[in-house]
Amino acid sequence: MPLGYRFDGRWVTIECPGHYSVEDFCANVAAAVSDPAWPAEPLVLFDLSERAAGVRRTRAEELEMVRCVGAAAGRIAGRFAVVAPQDLHYGIMRVTAVDMQRYGIEVFVARSEEGARAWLLDGRPESI
Repeated sequence: MPLGYRFDGRWVTIECPGHYSVEDFCANVAAAVSDPAWPAEPLVLFDLSERAAGVRRTRAEELEMVRCVGAAAGRIAGRFAVVAPQDLHYGIMRVTAVDMQRYGIEVFVARSEEGARAWLLDGRPESI
C-alpha cells in the first residue's frame, strides 16, 4: 500500500502504511500541502495505523522527516495529530512530537483515530 493523503472537508489524513523511504515520505507531505484541495483551516492527521511493525530509522532519518514536516508548519496550522497504535511507533512519535517543537508545531500522539480527532477538535482526547 503506497503513501497517500486524502481530504474530507477540513480533515486531512496523511496515510503512512507499510514500508517507505524518507524521500517518499517527504515527497508525500510536500504533495499534500501543495495540493489545491488543501483546506484553509486544516485538521491534519498522520495515520500510522498500517505502518509495518519492524521498521526502524536512524536518528538522522527521523530528523529529516521532522524537517520535511516542519517546512510545512504554516500550511498545517501549527499542529497535527498522529495515530500510532503500535508500541514502537507510538514511542518514536512521542519523541518526534518533542522534535517538532523547534518548528513551532504542537503534536498529539494517540493510539486511536478517535482520540486524535478529539484532540484536533478541542484539545481533549477521548483516549490515548
